[in-house]
Amino acid sequence: MKTPRGFDYDLWTTGEGEEKKYWVKIKATGDVAEISHEVMKYLRSKEKHMRREAAEARNGKTPLSLNVIADDESAEYWLADSFSVEDEVLTKISVEEFLCTLTIRQQDIYRSCMEGGMMATEYAEENSLHRNTVLSEISIIRAKFIISLQK
Repeated sequence: MKTPRGFDYDLWTTGEGEEKKYWVKIKATGDVAEISHEVMKYLRSKEKHMRREAAEARNGKTPLSLNVIADDESAEYWLADSFSVEDEVLTKISVEEFLCTLTIRQQDIYRSCMEGGMMATEYAEENSLHRNTVLSEISIIRAKFIISLQK
């Protein structure tokens, strides 16, 4: 019998009666070891617990929640929150590195118009610039961004 996807071990027994031996294979490393009867009972109970939870989720006995993602290969989780602090930090670092490639004016336009949502004409009026100058700078910023993505 195949173990659940989230279960870290493959378990099996060999022999009969007093000659019975218990084995475990660690999925991540492929290491195989002989284990005691007590350890086998414990690991089997954890495996059964995971199977029961997955079966209950499939049968609808577990309330649906957007906060929990079951560990079942057959299920589709289209609304899973993929938020990751690591991704957010990497994004901020990437943005800061990108901003270093811009001039001071381009950085201000980027923060005001592209991040802040200010219209180019509004930015031009507030900074005594021609609208076409601001639009030209925005085009340059976009080109620099595409170049930075290709690196």
